[in-house]
Amino acid sequence: SYVDNLVVDGCYATQNGWQFFGTDHSIKNVWITNNIGIEPAVGNSESAFIDLEEGQGASFENIYITGNKHIATNSGFLKLHPKNTAAGNATNIKNVQVIGNYSNAFGAPTLGFIGQFWTGAATGEVWGNIENLVVSQNIILNYKGDVFRIGASEAGSGKAINVKITDNLIISHPTE
Repeated sequence: SYVDNLVVDGCYATQNGWQFFGTDHSIKNVWITNNIGIEPAVGNSESAFIDLEEGQGASFENIYITGNKHIATNSGFLKLHPKNTAAGNATNIKNVQVIGNYSNAFGAPTLGFIGQFWTGAATGEVWGNIENLVVSQNIILNYKGDVFRIGASEAGSGKAINVKITDNLIISHPTE
């Protein structure tokens, strides 16, 4: 319901990554640091090591993701999903910093290092914005296909506002 000042540090995830699902209240001031994910999204984590999925009036603010190691052949690193199932009441994911992480996809098709999803406009859902996203100083290796999926997939959906992608080492899979 409401989370403030959560620290996830020095943990190991396999089979399932971490899904932060906001329902009625906000999730803010979260530090996800120095964790290891080996094939973390084989189970229920929506194909991402870290999944920020808001819905039904929740908001995410001040999320810091740094120093993590992600090794996987079927999952992306971070999914940003500003979903809202209450039509007309979309909220936003704000102030996300993704700095100094390592991710190796080993050539598998994934949702990308950063995957942002807006789908389902046909069902009447309203989608929020991603605001103030910083992606910097990460090592991103062997992704096949999109490394970054940031932006609306449906006309009239939410927006990506103030996105900065700087100083990352990105080496794509040789077949791409």
